[in-house]
Amino acid sequence: MKSRKRWITLMGALLLVVSLVVSLGASAGVGQDGYGIAGITIGPSSRACIGGTITLSGSGAPASSPITVGMNYKVPGMWPSAHLGDTMSDGAGSWSLTATVPYTAMNANETTTATPAGEWEVVGLSTGYTAVGDLTVVDCSKALPATGAPQAPTVLALALAVLAAGGFSISVWRHRSRA
Repeated sequence: MKSRKRWITLMGALLLVVSLVVSLGASAGVGQDGYGIAGITIGPSSRACIGGTITLSGSGAPASSPITVGMNYKVPGMWPSAHLGDTMSDGAGSWSLTATVPYTAMNANETTTATPAGEWEVVGLSTGYTAVGDLTVVDCSKALPATGAPQAPTVLALALAVLAAGGFSISVWRHRSRA
């Protein structure tokens, strides 16, 4: 009986830890992957309006090397891309570039098109160096009104519901074991 109670207590503690990790880690970014591709930091946010200014930065590039930065549309079947600018890495391999999200992009057939809103991949390239970041481009001239509902409270509510269900299960089990 004691070992079963201990098991239930451990499962409840595990459920609590998992719930906390889910709720606290939901807004955390994904770390650099193991394939030698560096990350690009995009500011002030990874969401920008067409025509808006963004600051891009990276590290791990060869020292004092030219870095070419562009962006590629991530929707299959549509291949527009745009050049954002060129910069140089410093002696430590860090770099930064302030750019404007362009109004036009180049199609695969080398014609220009209006920059579509959606998910874009920002890429910084140099000899032996690739850095990648994700940018959500928004057409702010057609923007819908904001709802003001961030996602973090939704994830937190889900985690708390899981925690409450675990606590309820333990309470029911304890009640039945006493009967």
